[in-house]
Amino acid sequence: MRGMMNRRSVLAFFLIILAATFSFAAEFDNLLEKGEFFNEKGSAYASDAVKALEQARDTDPARAKTEGRFVAAIAKAYIGVFRYSEAYMAIEELGRTGKQNEKTAALLDYLLNETGSGRLRISTAAPLRDFTAGISPLEEGRLDVAARKSIDKLKQYLLKPRELGPEGITLLIPEGKYKVEFPVPIDDRETRSINLEIWAGDQLEQRVLALYPEISSIRAVSGNRTVGLSWPPLEGAATYRLYRLGDDSKWAERYSGEKVEFTDGDVPPEKAATYRLYSLDKDGVPLAMASMSAWASRPVAAIKMEASIESDLTVAISWTTDSGALDRLKLIMKTETAEKTLFELKGDEIVRSGEVNEGPLELKPSEQTIKFRVEAWIEGSESPAAFAEKEIVVPAEVARIEEVAEEVGHDRITVEWSTVPRDALAQGYAIYVTGKNGIVGELVDRVQNAHAREFSYVPKEELEEGKALRHFVLPYVGDRFLWFPAEPEAKAEIPTAKNEKRAKAGRHALADLSVSWDPYPGATRYLARVDDNEFVVNEIYLEMSGLQSKLMGKSISVKILAVLGDGKTVPILSLNLGYEHYPR
Repeated sequence: MRGMMNRRSVLAFFLIILAATFSFAAEFDNLLEKGEFFNEKGSAYASDAVKALEQARDTDPARAKTEGRFVAAIAKAYIGVFRYSEAYMAIEELGRTGKQNEKTAALLDYLLNETGSGRLRISTAAPLRDFTAGISPLEEGRLDVAARKSIDKLKQYLLKPRELGPEGITLLIPEGKYKVEFPVPIDDRETRSINLEIWAGDQLEQRVLALYPEISSIRAVSGNRTVGLSWPPLEGAATYRLYRLGDDSKWAERYSGEKVEFTDGDVPPEKAATYRLYSLDKDGVPLAMASMSAWASRPVAAIKMEASIESDLTVAISWTTDSGALDRLKLIMKTETAEKTLFELKGDEIVRSGEVNEGPLELKPSEQTIKFRVEAWIEGSESPAAFAEKEIVVPAEVARIEEVAEEVGHDRITVEWSTVPRDALAQGYAIYVTGKNGIVGELVDRVQNAHAREFSYVPKEELEEGKALRHFVLPYVGDRFLWFPAEPEAKAEIPTAKNEKRAKAGRHALADLSVSWDPYPGATRYLARVDDNEFVVNEIYLEMSGLQSKLMGKSISVKILAVLGDGKTVPILSLNLGYEHYPR
């Protein structure tokens, strides 16, 4: 049952279509007969014939183009109202189908030989939508009545938008001189009108530039001061030519060649670049044109920036720029008293994301503020396109160390300390352990970290149970110590007893090294560097044991430096000692 209903529905649908087709055909025939009737009644009824026949054409446009009887009727009606061009084009289109008849041939002969008109064919290389034109006589007084009526009808025809393509339109223009204006250029010099003189029987050609390619079919890729353009090829085009509008309002050629792509360089990034593309035939005659606007990458809009004080007293500055045009990148450091450009990168040198270190910082007794600024520049601009600033506060240098604490474990010792001011900085810290006579402390190690407040190490010898150790910490910058926990001046005395007597007084062994030196004016301490060991010495002599090897010879380097009140050191003694041991 359902299959039978479906078949009935389909049959009913086709019957409706068939009925509508017969209805349209009948209406077309009726209107055609009506138009022919008015044509037979003479030129006074020509406008009525045009009206009836145009209604028939609107009913069935395809039939109207290919039926000789209809074309003959509408061409005769158009001639009756002086619409010569439309009559000619209706017959011309019928001729393309090969269906001309005696009536249309006779009408065509009348148009070409009896109206006193010449032909102007207007065409484009590619379809041009909404084409209009204007025509005006330059010597209107020389036109007869029929010619004036023909021109008036032609003006009305050209004002109606239509599609113009390679086949073109043919205008029948009475003899005379005219100005013809076009909505698009006819060449690459922006010419939009022509003055022509036409005679009966003339066959003139005028090609206007098609608007090709469509803007939507052009691909524009933005780069740093560049625009990559590509477009579809045009049939019949041998070469392409691209122009860019300059600041002086003149068009400058940017490309000419066979390829359908081009990357334009040095494009201003702060405004749209206006282009004009021409397609040319093998003889270099322009066929079509397209106008377009494209942007190079806009200038960098934002920069992210960070700055921090590192463990070695340098400042790490990092930055990241947004994508966009960038000709110059500049990093500036500004202190309370001076301004300094750390770098200025251009072109291929530019790093859009990076990090640099500046320093080490010059510490001062009080805190200081330093400002870093990254600027992104576009050449020719009076100010940076984008910038970022970071301000850091540099703490004061360490004035002194206090609250040194030790935690002695079975195999590890941890030393902790605090500074004054609390957040003060130094380049590093020298850790000393107190011990031997005349020696304020022996160097354990140097902590090369400006932020350090703690240090752990493994002692050289195993510690006795309950052994207490005392440490002191010296902050330094370069070779300059910032503070010394001692008397303001070193002692100038030297031992009066001989080595043997001093050994009997309680030392376990005679010293392998006994060295003394003259006092240095202004010294607060002396720094003794014996091979890999360092000692802070409170007196002008040094004794050490255990330097000799029982198995082989050994060379020992000895350097004595005076430490002045400002923490700077002065070398006053340098020795290279060779120790020899012979087996017994």
